[in-house]
Amino acid sequence: MVSGLERRPSRTIAVFSGSRGEYGYIRPVMRELQRRESMELRVIVCEMHADPDFGKTYREFERDGFGVDAIIQNTRPERSATSSIEDLGVLMQRIAGVLTQMAPDVVLLSGDRREQLIVAIAAASLGIATAHIQGGEVSGHFDGVFRHAISRIAHVHLVANELCARRVRALGEHAWRIHVVGAPQLDEIDRGHMAEPEEVLPRLGLLAGRYLVALLHPCAQDAAAPAEVAANLRAALDEWLAQSPDRRVLWISSNNDPESRAIRELLEGLSDRYAVVPSLPRFEFLALLRASAGLVGNSSCGIIEAPSLRIPALNVGLRQKNRQHAAHTIHVETSLEAMRKGLAALAAVQVRDDANPYFRADSSRTIVDILERLELTEALIAKQYEDPLDAGGGP
Repeated sequence: MVSGLERRPSRTIAVFSGSRGEYGYIRPVMRELQRRESMELRVIVCEMHADPDFGKTYREFERDGFGVDAIIQNTRPERSATSSIEDLGVLMQRIAGVLTQMAPDVVLLSGDRREQLIVAIAAASLGIATAHIQGGEVSGHFDGVFRHAISRIAHVHLVANELCARRVRALGEHAWRIHVVGAPQLDEIDRGHMAEPEEVLPRLGLLAGRYLVALLHPCAQDAAAPAEVAANLRAALDEWLAQSPDRRVLWISSNNDPESRAIRELLEGLSDRYAVVPSLPRFEFLALLRASAGLVGNSSCGIIEAPSLRIPALNVGLRQKNRQHAAHTIHVETSLEAMRKGLAALAAVQVRDDANPYFRADSSRTIVDILERLELTEALIAKQYEDPLDAGGGP
């Protein structure tokens, strides 16, 4: 019999996360990594996960049975554009030591946030392979630029569908680095791994089908300031609530992007027709979305999760603009009048069983299969690009 010490894992995967949204991407992948004796999962968190203003959501990792190997505290309460850049500088300083000490074979990144880009730069500079979930997508927010920058640095691309694969390929990435795997956060929905709504609704004073979920993040690209966008959404929702006494709104606080404090301050003055929470465990969040009358705001959940949960979504402003989406996603501008019309249209949506363009069965298992078979060669780490000038282009 081989002892536990002798049966050493053959490959260490360091999963990095800075926001609660990313945990949705990676939780099914982390569970799959845990199941395999040939793989060792390590977890690094920072930003929102370590911030008391957002409930120190690294505890959700621990509640789900994942050890957190490194917690990097790099944020301050200010939340301005300048302070957020300085916070990223602190992360760059600290992640280098963490990665050097941990020495993973692969760093797994997801999404489009700036802290993911910082870790991609650090890992590449240290000669560590990086794999990136959900490259090749587009949006109207500056995070979309960061997503493409991560793709230029990452060594392995784990994209949602063929359209995303073509976009990454167009960046000059070699086809052998690109894998179409779907969006792994949809695995839990597909498998029914979420709370039952009746376990959660009474605690928040909600009735199934009689509430909307609001989730609004700051978007610097919108014509209106985040505080104005939030005030318009609040006014539109107040009018929606006034149409029936049993209606409610579950408003989940924004992430920690610059100017997020203005949105959170607005939430402090809402009536008791609103249930306001800073964050929710994903197990409960999915159940509450499923039982709702729809999602309003500008979260990517309205693009990716909502179709699989068979709920309509009203997307406000530019943050998710240009994202590939299902038929029952409505896009409106940030004015009060546009939101009024959007809410009326949302109520009239007949949700069809449309195919979700981000879904592939067993996405997380496919991702871990790829990571397990990955050959950590010099050709993988020393990236080269397909130069468009070699194809006959040029000035």
